[in-house]
Amino acid sequence: MSIKYLTKLLEDNAELILISSVSVFIVSLILFPLLIISLPKNYFIRKESKKENSGSLWKLIIKNILGVILIIIGALMLILPGPGIIVMLIGLMLMSFPSKKKLKNYFLSNQTLRKELNWIRQRADKEAFVFSSGNKE
Repeated sequence: MSIKYLTKLLEDNAELILISSVSVFIVSLILFPLLIISLPKNYFIRKESKKENSGSLWKLIIKNILGVILIIIGALMLILPGPGIIVMLIGLMLMSFPSKKKLKNYFLSNQTLRKELNWIRQRADKEAFVFSSGNKE
């Protein structure tokens, strides 16, 4: 692919890109804070139960596909408007794979992310998340 081809593709689809970007931004402003508010305050320190990991194969596949889609959208939001890292974290929370806990802890080691998550909860008069270090940032 040449730069001219990509430039033409962007120019030809500029309106669609703009509408998509604005739509994803608006949905992220509404949907993701509601999800963060609905989680229990100990979500990031509790152990996953067998019940959460059980279920049909189709449910597992759908959750993983949705998680991958959210991670891709979150990555796009790093350059487009929207809460990219938070969306990526939500996608990660949906997925099931080895080392998920390590990756989740890596994201949550970021103090800014912790503050953003708890800021959203504070605005809804919810208790702050408790993180593995015991801090309530």
